[in-house]
Amino acid sequence: MNNKQFSVTVRARGQITVPDNLRKKTFWLREGTPVTLIEGIEEIKITPLRIKEGDGLNWRKLWQQITLIRHFSGKKGNLSSFIASDRAGRI
Repeated sequence: MNNKQFSVTVRARGQITVPDNLRKKTFWLREGTPVTLIEGIEEIKITPLRIKEGDGLNWRKLWQQITLIRHFSGKKGNLSSFIASDRAGRI
């Protein structure tokens, strides 16, 4: 892999935005993709989460359930909207 360097700013709650041109070059880096963070002394490496056979979890079923829950609507709206508004109110 070509080790190009990209500079980004860490925002509230430790969030960063991966530059668009880097996301386009990386097939696995999409919204909703689970990733692994590997801690080094002066670096953090981001890799796609590798699903291991026999790890005891049915990852496909888990992600289907998470997707379903995100679309639930109650009397006051859906869960995703509630979480987004709650987070915005804490900044």
